[in-house]
Amino acid sequence: MLKFATLGFLVLLLVLFPVSSVFAQGLGHGFYGTVKVGGVGADIGTVISAQVDGTPYGGCTVTTAGQYGLIVQGAIDDGATIDFYVDGQKASQTFPFHDGWTTVLNLTAAAPPPVQYDLTISSSSGGSVTTPGEGTFPDYDAGTVVPIIATPAAGYHFVNWTGDVANSNSATTTVTMDSDKTVTANFEVTTTTTTPTTTTTTTPTTTPTTTPTTTPTTTPTTTPTTTPTKTVTKTVTVTGTLPPVTITSTLPPETTTTTPPPVTVTSTLPPTTTTETLPPGTVTQPATTVTTTVTESGEPQNNWCLIWGLIAAVVAVGLGVFFWMRRRA
Repeated sequence: MLKFATLGFLVLLLVLFPVSSVFAQGLGHGFYGTVKVGGVGADIGTVISAQVDGTPYGGCTVTTAGQYGLIVQGAIDDGATIDFYVDGQKASQTFPFHDGWTTVLNLTAAAPPPVQYDLTISSSSGGSVTTPGEGTFPDYDAGTVVPIIATPAAGYHFVNWTGDVANSNSATTTVTMDSDKTVTANFEVTTTTTTPTTTTTTTPTTTPTTTPTTTPTTTPTTTPTTTPTKTVTKTVTVTGTLPPVTITSTLPPETTTTTPPPVTVTSTLPPTTTTETLPPGTVTQPATTVTTTVTESGEPQNNWCLIWGLIAAVVAVGLGVFFWMRRRA
C-alpha cells in the first residue's frame, strides 16, 4: 500500500514540476496527514507552510477540512530541521529533511490569538465620557461590543456622538470592535427660556356711605293771655333732633283779680338756630336761654302782675316745647 502511495506522490511531483527542475532540486520531501488548530480540524482555506531556518521551502492551502499535503523542496541540507506553520502559528511538530522521502505527519497548532483593535474616546467641552472613560483603550478582541456612556456637566446637555456607534443620538450606546475605532461625545450649553408671569393686583374701591343729616325746623308759637291782658309773641327755630323732654311745673294755687287798664305786651325773640350733625340715633339738646323783653304802654302796674305774667310766659313756653316733643316722639 505504501508503495502505491509513494508512486502516486512521485507522479504528482512530475506533473507539478518540470523534469529538469525535479532533477536539479531533487525529488524533495513530501508530507501529508491531518491538521488541527486549537484541537479542531483546520478549516478550508487554512494556509500551511514549511520553513528551514526561517526560509519557506514549500506550502499548501487546505482544500479538505482537516487534511493537508505538501512537498518540501530546494537547496536544503539533508537532515535540516523543517518547521511547519498553520496560518502563521507554529505547529508543535518538526521533521528532518530527506530528499525523496514521503512522510505522514499530523500537524497540530495552537489557536491563533484573536484579532485585536484599539478604541479611542474623547469629548467636547461641557461633559465627559464616564464609561469606559477617555483616552485610547487597546487590545479589544475583534467583535467585542463595548458600552459607552456620555455624561454632561452642569448647564450642558448631550448632543450626539461622532464616530461609528450603535446610536449616535443616545448618551448611552455601544461600539462594535471590528476595526480600530475613534468616537467623540459632543455637548452644548443648555439655554433656558423663561416665560414671564403676569400678576394682576386688584385694588378694591371703597364707596363711602353718606348718612344724611336731618335738620328739623320747629316753630312753636306761644300766645299767653293774662289779666291784665298782655300779648307775647315768640318765634323759636330749632335745628336738630331733640330728645324727649319732660317738664314738670308745680305752681301754688293763686287767684288774682285786678282790673287794670288795657296793656299791650309785645315780646320779640330773635330766632334761635341750633345745628348739629350727630350719629344716627343720638340727639343731644343743648340748654336754650330765652330772654324776654317786655314793653308796656300805659301806666306802671302792680309788680306782682308783671312777675306772674313772666312766670305764665315761661310755663307756656315750656308746655309748648313739651307737647311739641311728645308729638315728635
